[in-house]
Amino acid sequence: MVNDIMTDDAVMPILQNIQANLAALDRKVSSIDDKVTALDDKVTTLDRKVSAQGRDLVVVMQDVRMIRATIHDMGGGQARP
Repeated sequence: MVNDIMTDDAVMPILQNIQANLAALDRKVSSIDDKVTALDDKVTTLDRKVSAQGRDLVVVMQDVRMIRATIHDMGGGQARP
């Protein structure tokens, strides 16, 4: 019985630490999920705007990449973080 109490005293702080870490991780995952949802909403809105103009979002993204590469090749582009 004394050994069980000593074991409980040693194990409980470890379990509480694990629980706190899991709760913190859950909050981070929820925050990331919210950001992904917001980004998805923005992409959907952008896709609707582009489609309304008779263009495809993939084609527009390729055009943007080509323009950025051209600007970079001309020496006008700055490195992105």
